[in-house]
Amino acid sequence: MSRVRIPLVLEYWSVQETDNMPRWFVVDDRDGSTAVIPNTDTETMHDFVMPYASTQKTSNDNNIPMTAASRFTLNLKTVKEVDASTRIVPTPYKTIIDDNAQTFSINGVTLTNQQLLGGIDLLSKLGVSTSGDHPITFITVDLPAEIAGFAESYILNVTAQGTNITAADPDGFFNGLMSFIGLLDIKNNN
Repeated sequence: MSRVRIPLVLEYWSVQETDNMPRWFVVDDRDGSTAVIPNTDTETMHDFVMPYASTQKTSNDNNIPMTAASRFTLNLKTVKEVDASTRIVPTPYKTIIDDNAQTFSINGVTLTNQQLLGGIDLLSKLGVSTSGDHPITFITVDLPAEIAGFAESYILNVTAQGTNITAADPDGFFNGLMSFIGLLDIKNNN
């Protein structure tokens, strides 16, 4: 029996011993036949995977092992340093946030006109009260020239007193409402 050495490099994604599946196989390009590599034909991982002593594979490995504490710290940072433009889908053409802008709480929303069919149903399904104190108004106008030629365009103006979604068509109203929803912290009931 001849032996073939197969060089194998596992990238940084392999952080647990169980990331490696048993029964590795090779395919012969000539006839499409396959063969299982014998030492991987087992359910015993340590027959073909060396025990991991650390998630860091080399001394210059830049991966930082995540723990509950480090995840909490990273998530807390994102809550405190929110960039509104990264929470809005679809990504805005332009985001303007006043220097004195502050976060604020709302107790649900009220759609002041029904330019967007299904808006109340969508908000309700997401757990947002639709009989609240924050009015959302849909305004139909011609949009500014810089965005007027783009399909589904809208302008979203959010203040503590209410939100205006300005668009030329229902698709724009929908995108504006989606962007507004993206700014909500529903788990916080705000």
